[in-house]
Amino acid sequence: KGCWRQLFCQVYHRTYPRAHSSLIDNCRRRHVLQGRPRAVEYDYLLLCCTARVTAHPGSHRALRRQNGYPLALMDSMEITIIRTGAATGVAAKYLARTDARVATICGCGNQGRISLKAIAKVRQLSRAYAWEIDQKQDRRFADELSRELNIEVGPADDLAAAVAESDVCITCTPSKGYFLKRENVSRGTFIAAVGADSEDKQELDPALIRYNKVVVDLLEQCASIGELHHALNRTPN
Repeated sequence: KGCWRQLFCQVYHRTYPRAHSSLIDNCRRRHVLQGRPRAVEYDYLLLCCTARVTAHPGSHRALRRQNGYPLALMDSMEITIIRTGAATGVAAKYLARTDARVATICGCGNQGRISLKAIAKVRQLSRAYAWEIDQKQDRRFADELSRELNIEVGPADDLAAAVAESDVCITCTPSKGYFLKRENVSRGTFIAAVGADSEDKQELDPALIRYNKVVVDLLEQCASIGELHHALNRTPN
């Protein structure tokens, strides 16, 4: 419980270091709740409030369970990146082959960075490929992560060849058309499809999903948005 509070404070402080103190003080003055919130079973209550219009709008407030006293105000985007990267690492820990050594990351933004770091925590990677439409970005990604993780990370000039060689593939792009094809993926490869978070986004060939094992968290939601619904809505050959 203490470490969660520390994490929340560190996340917001790192994102907005100058604003951290004044915002927390202001939150204390204006948003302290009287009494104890009902139907709450945890020491820290996490609330969402809209602060600006983005893909993940607003901020999170951590409040003390006993009296609603504000403990931290956090940027929701930073939390989303950390949470999604952690989920990718947990999935790889239990679903990727134990001897996985090569990974391909499709999408070299913040989510791609934390995804590779998470995979490196649960598998002993020896090499990784980075693929991005902007070639300058994938080369910068490769240089930074090579130094940080002490493994060989290089740009994937040929995505099909990189994926065919890989044991793990992470897709975290805003693509609205699939780029990862069934014929390019080797048997036994673990794929974490992260980017398709709405019904109009797509990263995977529907045939890749239709003819392989698919593990989801919320089946009903995945069947209506994201990768899975593209395969379900397409008539099988």
